[in-house]
Amino acid sequence: MSRHALGHPVVLVPVRFDGPVAVVGPVLAPGAAACLCCTEYRRLATAGGRVPWRSPGLALAGVPSPALSAALGALVRDLLDGEEPGREDGAAVVHVVHQGRGTWSTHRLRPLGGCAVCHPLPADSASVPDPLPAAPRPLPDPRVLRAPNPRTAGPELLRRELHDERFGPVRRLFRSEDSAFSLTSAFVTDGRLVDDGGYGRAGDFATSE
Repeated sequence: MSRHALGHPVVLVPVRFDGPVAVVGPVLAPGAAACLCCTEYRRLATAGGRVPWRSPGLALAGVPSPALSAALGALVRDLLDGEEPGREDGAAVVHVVHQGRGTWSTHRLRPLGGCAVCHPLPADSASVPDPLPAAPRPLPDPRVLRAPNPRTAGPELLRRELHDERFGPVRRLFRSEDSAFSLTSAFVTDGRLVDDGGYGRAGDFATSE
């Protein structure tokens, strides 16, 4: 489906039902930011644990809710008409409707690097690649290790770019209030049973995050 939509002048909106959850999008069309393979890979890997997300025999089992069928149909029609709330340049948008709770959430997705469908890696070549810049870049403050990054200046921007409980790459943030310092742990998407990630420690939770 994704390959066909990316290579032909069509617009497709995939809808799948997984238990009580209805997943709508991303919109598939030529030049789409991400494909269905990227979306499901990240969603199932973030669910992780006992979900056999790498198994070729995995099948989704869910049915539409009669109470929300009209709302889902209206959402799909709006997406087909080009009215996509929450979309920004460089990111795809997926809408998740929990039919048991009657809730709706919107998620921004970056494409999965190396996706064989929409962002394949370039073919190997014997030519010499361009060298990486090796000149030193002095920092404005000798007490810091990294140069300022406007995309990550503050926890709000970091959360916006990285944290998503359904699609990752950071699926959970946990604050330890019984630590001597403010400790924040970030669990990443890896599809395993164990929680893995990193942590930050500082004088306040905003800085540790």
